Amino acid sequence: MSYSWLPPTLQEIAEVAGLDAALAMANARGGSRISLPAKPRSGHWLIEAVGEEAAQKICAHYATGYGGTSGASLVLPLPPNMDLRRRRMRIDEMLANGVSADKIAVATRTHRTTVFRRQAKNRERKHHRPDTSRQSDLFD
Repeated sequence: MSYSWLPPTLQEIAEVAGLDAALAMANARGGSRISLPAKPRSGHWLIEAVGEEAAQKICAHYATGYGGTSGASLVLPLPPNMDLRRRRMRIDEMLANGVSADKIAVATRTHRTTVFRRQAKNRERKHHRPDTSRQSDLFD
């Protein structure tokens, strides 16, 4: 599964321990610098956030030093705004089905201008970047 819509650090965590673990970490400590031990102990915030199995995988992945005996620190991104992402996907789907901007605005609880901006962005993507990067736009 592709996690290209996530920030790189969360992509990496999702590949190691699953999407739920990456999002749980971001929800628990996103936006801050975190320290990960080589092996988390009972009661560690990471185990509380993602469960013991996922925590072990994440810590093992980031372990440093000879034989992976040292922990690591990293800046954990904020969690993605999933409601906004779902709303944008729904707007795109409704636009593709020819639904009017006013009906889309009411159905998605957004302003009709937002719908027109989304439509323009989709049109621009189609015309200016036909076969470029598969990575989603950071501000999409």
